[in-house]
Amino acid sequence: KKTGSKIGESRSEERIYLSFDDILNDLGSGKYQILVFITSSAFSFIHGMEGTILSLLINNKDPQWHFSSKSEMTLFGVLVYVSYFIGSMLVGPICDKFGRKRPLIIMAFLMNLFGLLSALALDKSALIFLRILYHIFVGFTYIVSYALLTEFSPKHNRGKLLNATKIIFIFGELFACLLSYLVLSNLENGNWPALLGFSNIPHIIGLICAVFLIDESGRYYIQKNK
Repeated sequence: KKTGSKIGESRSEERIYLSFDDILNDLGSGKYQILVFITSSAFSFIHGMEGTILSLLINNKDPQWHFSSKSEMTLFGVLVYVSYFIGSMLVGPICDKFGRKRPLIIMAFLMNLFGLLSALALDKSALIFLRILYHIFVGFTYIVSYALLTEFSPKHNRGKLLNATKIIFIFGELFACLLSYLVLSNLENGNWPALLGFSNIPHIIGLICAVFLIDESGRYYIQKNK
């Protein structure tokens, strides 16, 4: 009898542990997942657009921004991709401490600011400096938005949603090509400040999405015992 009572007590003390993915799978996909997808797609669009604009900007013949040698072009390209790397490496420590939404909003605002300032750069040195800072924020926002989509997507839809953002990435590249067609005379000459200025429009959309469409990550709240 005593043994039986102990077994009953142990069974009554059994607990069922659910992972965050289990909860997401039970809830399924809905309106909110669509909003997170739109936000992540906006930053994927920006990332695709910027890769194309960089390849165009390197060849510019603008009197103020012209790169006079191949070594300068190469150095600029390397610095930009290093800044991408720095931005992506900052995601982990910052987002683990402050969450996802607030850093995304701040970095998206700074991306807008330095994107606009680079369009107003008075010389090549200012352009290089501003674009390096700008691409740090591009790298950061892209990774955070991608992580948010991963964290809010149920397992059975996660791969589809993440792959869909890659299609949006291609649309960003196409948008940059269309924009360059409208404001540049050819691949070397034209209104380069206008190219950078008008390319800031998707950045504003990304910032609006980060502010109004998404909430803080549930995984972050669990990590902080909230």
